[in-house]
Amino acid sequence: MTSHSHRPRRSRLSIVLVALTLMALLGTSCSTSETSKDCPPRAIAFMGPITGSNGADGRMFRNGIETALALAEEKGALGGCPVGLITFDTRADPQVAKAMATRIAEDPQILAVVGPSYSGETAAAMPILEAANVPVITASATNPELGTKGWRWFHRVVVDDATQGPAAAAYMVERFAVRTVAVVDDGSLYGKALADLVATSLGARGVVVAPRLQVEAERLDYRVAVESIRALGADAVYFGGVTGPAARLVRQLRNVGVTADFVTGDAVFSPEFLTLAGSAAEGATITCPCTVGGTGAAAREFDAAFQRLTGTMPSSYAAEYADATRLVLDALAAGARTRAQVEKSLDGADVEGITKQLSFDADGQIRRGPVFVFTITNGAFVPTATVERGVVTSITGN
Repeated sequence: MTSHSHRPRRSRLSIVLVALTLMALLGTSCSTSETSKDCPPRAIAFMGPITGSNGADGRMFRNGIETALALAEEKGALGGCPVGLITFDTRADPQVAKAMATRIAEDPQILAVVGPSYSGETAAAMPILEAANVPVITASATNPELGTKGWRWFHRVVVDDATQGPAAAAYMVERFAVRTVAVVDDGSLYGKALADLVATSLGARGVVVAPRLQVEAERLDYRVAVESIRALGADAVYFGGVTGPAARLVRQLRNVGVTADFVTGDAVFSPEFLTLAGSAAEGATITCPCTVGGTGAAAREFDAAFQRLTGTMPSSYAAEYADATRLVLDALAAGARTRAQVEKSLDGADVEGITKQLSFDADGQIRRGPVFVFTITNGAFVPTATVERGVVTSITGN
């Protein structure tokens, strides 16, 4: 799930849970003969939701980080010294993320942040982390504006929504032959920006966007939007937003007989959508800059390790978070002991990861990567195509 600002801001920071102090030191402890200089305290911070309605996303992302740490330890890549993982539970709230960014900035043992998970919290936290020279590498925050701020310490291992939006439009035009599309968003930073990009891309391809609507994420009844869509008879409905509103919208559309193709973005790529939408989810199309179940040796190794450690198979963005973690661990293995040294290593990275070639441009953006298309079939997310540079390519067997 990408550039998300999933939840409205909260005012009661007293409920913040800065989770888990030094969660797991996944590595063998330094022997008593080693000095602190030989085995310095060092940690990675994860910022994302662990509790709350978006907690399942954050726990999946963190599991990807933990799997990467475990694999590095098994291969002896950590040099016999532990790397701590400290989890900061943002609850997907930008105000909470700001408070936690301050705590991270003040902790010299934290050499990098893997995350934040969503775009809203990333936008809130980055000025603080940037000022403190903390390297940041997100694998799921995809709002395009994050890459335009001139932040030196920001990196992103997935393509942004400026790529995902046009990819969704290209897929709808080529595979569904749409002439009119209803475009709806949930009012979040992520949802509105992505929906706007899709609407613009559809218009450039000669598709009529009507109606263009916005729903309130916390409302349960979308009757007005649903009736507008039914009245205009769109060929497809595109929704920019998160899981809960997406599930309510598609369910209510199906309940009144709207059978138009339902297309949405990476924030809805979650088992929770299947649970909340039920049978109404069948046939829905989801785009994501993330991949699941790769066929390469590194992907197979990651999937097996993830299943061994968690008892489940990885879902959206788990492999991308493992790739992000791997880049930080590569820096540490090469001798980086300061934030500046980690940053230098990230800037110069050019390695084959689980999901793609990992290399950044001057703005910290991944140089290249596809958008994957999934169709919900028999209650499961089935990969059906990739879109890269406007070209739609079917995945073998679909």
